[in-house]
Amino acid sequence: MAFPAKKWLGLLPDGWEDLGKIETKTEVKKDKTIHITPIHAYCGTTARIGREGGELFRFCPRCLIKVEYLNQ
Repeated sequence: MAFPAKKWLGLLPDGWEDLGKIETKTEVKKDKTIHITPIHAYCGTTARIGREGGELFRFCPRCLIKVEYLNQ
């Protein structure tokens, strides 16, 4: 599978804005602390938050795929 040049150069697609890393969620279950970080299931890269046209979404910075849309 050939990737567009933008993916290899580390550039975002036109209109996308990178808002940074997603914070880790912490849960306590049965006296154990669990840290949950959203990742892209395909490549295992930590997801980031992006914005396009006023709409927030999670995306994989490696694959440049929108993983999930976030409710505002």
